[in-house]
Amino acid sequence: MNIYLYEHNFDILCIAESWLNSQVPDSMVVIEGYDLFHKDRADKHGRDVAMYSKKSFEAKYVDHLNDNENITESL
Repeated sequence: MNIYLYEHNFDILCIAESWLNSQVPDSMVVIEGYDLFHKDRADKHGRDVAMYSKKSFEAKYVDHLNDNENITESL
């Protein structure tokens, strides 16, 4: 994925079904020059989302938009 990001010079890359969880340390999926944001589901498998954003952007994780995960998923 590193090569793909650099070849296409994406500012932001969103990934559905990332399957990241607490067993996968961020250090294993870090991409130089990008910040990683992800939402893991502790009680379910799949349906996880992740986003890489260029470090030059002022991106931040917002966790309080909606308590019902079935309605809103956001990073």
